[in-house]
Amino acid sequence: MADLKTSVVIDLKGNLLRRSRQYTQSMVNFAQKSRSSNKLLSRSIAATGRGIRRMGNQYTALLGGVATGAAVKNVMNLQERFVRLGIQANVSNEKVNGLKKRIFEVASAPDIRVNASQVTSAIEEIVEKTGDLEFAEKNMRNIGIAIQATGADGSAIGGIMAEFQKMGITSTREVMQALDTLNVQGKEGAFTLQNLAALGPRVVTAYTSLGRTGVGSLREMGAALQVIRQGTGSSEQAATSFEALLRTFGDKAKVAKLEASGIQVFDPDELKKGNEVLRPINQLMKEIIEKTGGKKTLLSNVFDAEAIRAFNAAAAEFQRTGSVESLEKFMNVQANGSTTLRDAARAAGTANAALTNLGTAAGRMADELLAEPIQMAADAINNLMNSGPSLQDRIGGTIDTVLATFGSDAAQRRLDAHFKQQAMAGFNGQLDIKVDSEGRASVTKMKTDNKNINMDVDTGTQMVNP
Repeated sequence: MADLKTSVVIDLKGNLLRRSRQYTQSMVNFAQKSRSSNKLLSRSIAATGRGIRRMGNQYTALLGGVATGAAVKNVMNLQERFVRLGIQANVSNEKVNGLKKRIFEVASAPDIRVNASQVTSAIEEIVEKTGDLEFAEKNMRNIGIAIQATGADGSAIGGIMAEFQKMGITSTREVMQALDTLNVQGKEGAFTLQNLAALGPRVVTAYTSLGRTGVGSLREMGAALQVIRQGTGSSEQAATSFEALLRTFGDKAKVAKLEASGIQVFDPDELKKGNEVLRPINQLMKEIIEKTGGKKTLLSNVFDAEAIRAFNAAAAEFQRTGSVESLEKFMNVQANGSTTLRDAARAAGTANAALTNLGTAAGRMADELLAEPIQMAADAINNLMNSGPSLQDRIGGTIDTVLATFGSDAAQRRLDAHFKQQAMAGFNGQLDIKVDSEGRASVTKMKTDNKNINMDVDTGTQMVNP
């Protein structure tokens, strides 16, 4: 006889565990009433119920395997990272736990959806370079947006934002404006915000060391870097040439030569106050090109070979058109945060971001469920040598404590049930489950956020299509 198959569609807006019980009981009731007339249907319906229950267990494992050793290890690693972060920032464990909760919230925001570990890496980088946890916490959403919008590593975003903090750019509005300025300039040129996130600490430090601060100085620096990048082979070379150019302005003899030719290197108003503050780099580059006509023979009187490369594109443009309009173009970009916000939201809508969000939810639940028992086990191990009649008894008692914490059937059932309930709560989408008469279940399609995720529960394979 042909194998009778059943197809069930479950709305994931509700709770999978509750709905699976509801569907199973309804089908069992129906089967009991119809058993006398259709035994095959009864068997198929019963198998469907078993398949749904089995699917729940396997789908839970697919999402993250809360009670596995790997999950325990991940929670332990996360716990250690945050303890060390608290030590570095000199804040209490309560403060750190609140920060961890906020990180999960930001990482899973609909317009962000990044790996929580990346947000944590950014915060770690900021605290390491500035010691200012408050700045990192205030700008946590900006961190998540920048990571998603650029695709840069969290540590790179944290590095450049640490430089913002050193420049006096501290408010959330200013930080987003600075990020958006560099992002829009990158779209107009070739030195992207992702590149700048990786190389930013080098170039920003070099520029701020000459007294330039504030969002406006980042605009100047960004404009210069875009033009320099056009005349070099890579963003790395552009950053190196920019550093060489700035070193020239720290050489007393070379500054004297420039000023003798009519180039005012430092801000005259600041000089009256006894401060050496470099004039905007875009203005200096333009004036130097105009004075030398972009000729390398004249530039070499002051600049070394590496610094001259910074003038390649500007010199070629001047010799071709008689002006350096590209610097003005990059200076005049409009940036209020909207471009970066839009980029992040667009990237957060991809299928990969949806799966990342599932992983973030699983990681958050694993931490909530396992952090306390892990600490109990740690306490038991730490107290191993402190009490008890004999070493053997103490070791045996400690092992019993650890096994009771992680290995009991009751604890396992609690973890499984809680994970199933939480994993599905508020998850918008639709799950299409097919169960054959032998009780073999497979998820043929999961639709969420307009993305189709085709999965096989038995093998755990996934295929994502937009």
